Amino acid sequence: MINLASSASGTARWSVPNVLLALVTVLLSFGGVLVQEVHGTAVFYAAMAREMVETGDLLSPFRGETGYLLKPPLAFWWGAANSLVLGYSNLAMTLPSRLGGLACVWMTALLARHIHGKASAAWFAALLFMANGIYIQFTTAFRLDSLMTFGALLVLWGYFNLPRGRGAAALWGGIALSLMTKGPMVLVMLLVLLPHAMVSRHWLGARPALLRWAPLMLVPVAWYGFILMFHGEELSRQLTQDFWRGDTSKLSRFDSVWLEYVTKPQQRLGPWLILIFLALIHESRVLLSAAYARRRRADAALLLALAGMNFVIAVLKPDPDVRYLYSVLPLLAVMVGGMVSGWVGGEVPRWAAVLCAAVLCALAPAVVWYNAERMDERRGLLAMEALAARGELQASNSVLMVENIPNPKAPRRNDPVPDAVYFYFGLKLDRILRLPAEGDLPPAVRFLLVPRVPRLLEEAQGLNWTTRAQSEKFRLLERPAAP
Repeated sequence: MINLASSASGTARWSVPNVLLALVTVLLSFGGVLVQEVHGTAVFYAAMAREMVETGDLLSPFRGETGYLLKPPLAFWWGAANSLVLGYSNLAMTLPSRLGGLACVWMTALLARHIHGKASAAWFAALLFMANGIYIQFTTAFRLDSLMTFGALLVLWGYFNLPRGRGAAALWGGIALSLMTKGPMVLVMLLVLLPHAMVSRHWLGARPALLRWAPLMLVPVAWYGFILMFHGEELSRQLTQDFWRGDTSKLSRFDSVWLEYVTKPQQRLGPWLILIFLALIHESRVLLSAAYARRRRADAALLLALAGMNFVIAVLKPDPDVRYLYSVLPLLAVMVGGMVSGWVGGEVPRWAAVLCAAVLCALAPAVVWYNAERMDERRGLLAMEALAARGELQASNSVLMVENIPNPKAPRRNDPVPDAVYFYFGLKLDRILRLPAEGDLPPAVRFLLVPRVPRLLEEAQGLNWTTRAQSEKFRLLERPAAP
């Protein structure tokens, strides 16, 4: 990470604390990339990326009656491009999210440096943002949150740097990135930035630069024009159904919100919580105290308003999920960084660098152990991929066990088991609700793919089939050869 404190010549310089922090960030963001297996919603996105590659059509998942209209395509395009170089792998699919997370760490440091004016504020803000379970979980999967958050942070940094050209470019570019990654929610930020601009006058003289960089919006305009032209009524129906579908958990609305936004943050953020609460109190005092400059009070109001807006939007979403707090973390980290920098002074203290080095020394062996423990599962996945590549594992001789069968004519949604089979093996298999008796399986069936879910594995034990290979998420059973 580049030291945000400048040297006498005004150029950025490297420092030991920043290098150590950068190494910890990269290790946390990429530590298990070679052995992890894409699953859940991530493999649904990965399957759409593979479809784009195999059809040669970047819009193939969005066409027709079953088109997927709830998310824009930028991350899927990026994953498809990665697959051409890296193959259909976890690295190819999660690289956009992982790089987006690193970019968010960098932007969090830049914003803390801008608002608080201290290198230590930037360092501690970056540390808090990346050293928690929410960042690690949703940065290392193929999810859209890190890219969307990076876009929103670009908007904020660009706004602070108006009317310079790079500020306008970052503002428009951030809006375009978020629009093409996760949708129009980023536009709500403008409602918060407007009153801040009236107080701080950030907009003065920015009109020429804003007009010069406005063409960056042509890509999202073209995308949403395509969607409205070909899916106008269907888009409205899908969005309405998605918003009103309600919480998919078996908990009450209150219990679900409490679990995702109170209980889980306590587990994922751990020791940072006390600092976050203290920072919220500190920023509120800055806002209300006449002892601070008008500009600083306006910045405090902006941080608190944006964080509150993000939290309210998360609560209002139909299906609460702790990942919706991902975009709140940089704002909280900037507040904490400013507060801690007031305690330690402008430079990063030596004890912080020593602590970071100790964490790095402990983390590196843990990552090595994690990869070694999962290497057998990685080999199992590669063995199944090799069977499919050689043509032994085919749609005609294989059956997939699933727990439910969605309507094939309905718009595509997350269906992780068949999505994973398609992404990793390139196969679209017939699906069954439960394992039939052995005699009910057609003689042509040679393989049975079973998700590694206890109740399904128990059902499969009734067959005296051989385990050919198993990965983190699948077990491949082979029918014994006839005597």
